[in-house]
Amino acid sequence: MLPAVAHAVRVDAADLTSLTLPLQGRRLLLVLDNLEHVLDAAEAVGALVAACPDLVVLTTSRVRLNVRGEQLPPVAPLRAPTGADRSAVSGASGLSEPADLETVPAVALFLDAARRVDPGFRLGRDNAAAVAAICTRLDGLPLALELAAARLGVLRPADLLRRLSEALPLLGGGPLDAPQRQRTIYDEIDWSYRLLRPSGQRLFRSLCVFVNGFTIEAAEAVVGDDPSALLDGLGALVDASLVYRHDAADGTARFRMLTTMHQFGRDRLAENDEVEDVRRRHAEWCVALAESVRAAYFTPDEPKAMDRLEADRLNLTAALEWSLASATAGAATPGADRLDIGLRIGGAMAWFWHTRGPVFEGDLWLARLLAPGVGAPALRGDVLTGAALQAWTVGDMDAAARLGAEAVEVWRRLGDGEQLARTLGYVATTASTRGDTRLELDASEEAVRISRSTQSPVWLALSLFCLGRALSRQGRNDEAADAYRENLAVLDAIPYARAASWTLEGLADLLMTRGRPEDRDEARAHYRRSITLAWQVGSLTTVAAGLPQLATALVVDHQLELAAYLVGASAALRASIGMTTDIPSGNADVTIEQQLKDGLGRARYVAAWTAGHTRPIADTISDGLGSPTSAQHHLGSPLTRREHEVLRLVARGMTDPPIAQELYLSVRTVENHVSHILTKLDASNRTAATTRAISAGLLGPPDQRE
Repeated sequence: MLPAVAHAVRVDAADLTSLTLPLQGRRLLLVLDNLEHVLDAAEAVGALVAACPDLVVLTTSRVRLNVRGEQLPPVAPLRAPTGADRSAVSGASGLSEPADLETVPAVALFLDAARRVDPGFRLGRDNAAAVAAICTRLDGLPLALELAAARLGVLRPADLLRRLSEALPLLGGGPLDAPQRQRTIYDEIDWSYRLLRPSGQRLFRSLCVFVNGFTIEAAEAVVGDDPSALLDGLGALVDASLVYRHDAADGTARFRMLTTMHQFGRDRLAENDEVEDVRRRHAEWCVALAESVRAAYFTPDEPKAMDRLEADRLNLTAALEWSLASATAGAATPGADRLDIGLRIGGAMAWFWHTRGPVFEGDLWLARLLAPGVGAPALRGDVLTGAALQAWTVGDMDAAARLGAEAVEVWRRLGDGEQLARTLGYVATTASTRGDTRLELDASEEAVRISRSTQSPVWLALSLFCLGRALSRQGRNDEAADAYRENLAVLDAIPYARAASWTLEGLADLLMTRGRPEDRDEARAHYRRSITLAWQVGSLTTVAAGLPQLATALVVDHQLELAAYLVGASAALRASIGMTTDIPSGNADVTIEQQLKDGLGRARYVAAWTAGHTRPIADTISDGLGSPTSAQHHLGSPLTRREHEVLRLVARGMTDPPIAQELYLSVRTVENHVSHILTKLDASNRTAATTRAISAGLLGPPDQRE
């Protein structure tokens, strides 16, 4: 290296000393590219910098030099389209023009490379979603994007996206004047991989079992190396840009691989016949994770514990998929030990799926785990109980009743009182939804008796809630109030805010049945407190179910716009977590809908409902759940800020081209905004939209929501 440096700076030098002397006092920038080829020269580079204070050396290398004074500025991939960007060009929301995607750096590079192959290539509604997905799939890696774009000479973007499941072999054919290792993305990654020591290569392969990242503790459990050796090896992978570190919201250090790196490593894992062993250790770690989190259910630590499952949701579902795979080629069912691993994970995650959603995900996984019809009885019983809860949550009441009955039989046979009480609570809830008041009361009373005998305060509290609800539905209000009061007394000893939110909801229901104005005021306060508590502990299903009940109480008090606003907020939340619209408590949001349309008229109802539906649920709750003073601004504003700007110009009689010029938008973007305005205001033309906007007070100051 030294002769090359001497030649570049025009110095006649044979060794480090003779090179250093002429450079001292000179302000120079020395650029050394691909230094990983000559890592033995790293010590000389460090000595050169130390001896020449005005010399700055800029190097590129696959591995760090490990010399004093070395600084490592991160070079991240290009920003790829986000999920919001991709859903926008698919017509969901957000961006209204495919051209807006061209401002995303990864897309801009892809388009530039595509136009070198096809000068007429344009981004349009027919290909924007595929282009966005390609750029995301390739992690914004410049080389991968350029190699993919080169294939557009023979493939449409949609065809290219489908073939990217075999991304590395597909992404070849780079320029002949590029270095050999840069002609395919495979060679580029392989170059970095081969620079690792054998232990580093083995670590890289093993870490590829993780999906969407991992923590150091997870790596220790799966890889099994000495902790010190693991840290050294992980550091080497980070230095080689094969693994990236990022800090999670809670400050936990997590590591992830780009999709292309991940696929390369999975291929190497298979080549070395290591897949089964590594995936089994990964699945066993997932069991330990899920069951440790389960131990925190029904405690104040539940929300934080569930965050751990949320962070590794994709790892857990990958382990479930492995547990259901046939142990041997051609086997009709998975191996028993594999399936038991899956049953343990599924049983532990049932409450998480019910709480955080998407509930249909839990419903599908638990159904798949039960389908083989085998497994340890206690594990199957646990999954049956969880499946009954998931079926109720997605609105399949027949399945919920059947699964609950099967689970009850299992727990009676095994003599597990605590699990029997838990399951009877779900049976009572399903019976309540189906209107079977006799079964609801019988199941609730038995659950209370069992919980008292097993001295299980958690299940006693939950059983008392079910009993209070059952008694209330039969008009036995004094007895129901006693059950709720005992429930709250039990909860004083186990501070579980989520259960307290249910009790507050039950008390509110009870107060509403009395019908006195002062009772209704107290009921609304209980509903608001119940929903707020549920939100604070992350119980999204409780929030989604409680909002229409509060809305029903508001209708009685003639606060119709506020009620429609909350029904819209509930609909948005339930859609996001996959919860059925046929929620418990008499399907209040369904019966209330027509009342609100009749009372408000369609335009005012749509405006209020859309305001609740489009506003972030966190904002609605932080504002006191739409108290009249705090939410009034949002009730009449279903339009975004940009749509307000367009609407004001439409009201002035302006056509689309002048509006586009005024707001610095394309004409097509304005056309889309006008279309959205007409839809939201249920108007057939611009004049009707203006009339309805004026009557609803929408032409005042614009909503501050984006």
